[in-house]
Amino acid sequence: DPGSRMVYHNPALKRFLGRTEPWSADQKMVDLVHEDDRAAFLTSLKLGAKAGLTQVFEYRLPDAQGRWTEVEGQASAVEDPGGAGDSVLLISRDISLRKQMERDRASAEIQVRHSQKLEAIGQLAAGIAHEINTPTQYIGDNTTFLRDAFAQSTALIRTLEGHLERIRDGEAPEAAEARLALGALEAGDVDYREEEIPRAIQQTLEGVAILSKIVGAMKDFSHPGEAAATIDLHRAIESTITVSRGEWKTVADLDTEFAPDLPLVSCYPGEI
Repeated sequence: DPGSRMVYHNPALKRFLGRTEPWSADQKMVDLVHEDDRAAFLTSLKLGAKAGLTQVFEYRLPDAQGRWTEVEGQASAVEDPGGAGDSVLLISRDISLRKQMERDRASAEIQVRHSQKLEAIGQLAAGIAHEINTPTQYIGDNTTFLRDAFAQSTALIRTLEGHLERIRDGEAPEAAEARLALGALEAGDVDYREEEIPRAIQQTLEGVAILSKIVGAMKDFSHPGEAAATIDLHRAIESTITVSRGEWKTVADLDTEFAPDLPLVSCYPGEI
């Protein structure tokens, strides 16, 4: 009726909601509707009473166990046989299965888009890894050359220093010049440079090694593949650790202890 009280309902409504007890004469239909849907539900009923017929609208009703059932309905104006004015005929049907299928389809589409995004990121990562790899090799090779060249230069300086000391301690006229040269070497702090420069070079080589490891891990992750392959699980785990380091480095210390004789394993590398 105009007050949303149920003047009549067919037996299908009880079966639909799994109820056995009768509704009271004063119970309002709107009180059964989910509170988030009530405003739109009332608006649709009023529109049906005024315009004669509404568009299909959706709302939720509780079953006997209190679970919400999704339904769609359409309201139309009918004459109240009791003479209380125009009433509304509401015809509804269960759309729970359809709505669940829609949600499943939307979730599947999200997963597909996510997979496509990951694939695109993988292709981008492969390109970046390739571009980084070449200059990294330059840096590593040149730093190794500098390390070896510095060691040779240091050895040469020490040899010359020994010659200068012998000249300085001798009676040759060049003794004064040898003392000046040795003073220049001492002022140049050769000992400090001999100690710190190799350390800096070693740190650079360690950084290059870490960068190469990251690049290798990026390349591994950018080509996960769908086919089964025979892989080294140690490398797979290390690649995962390297790529995910940003997620755990501030909250955990991570140590690995791999079995030295673990055989290669046939599996899906991307899944692993």
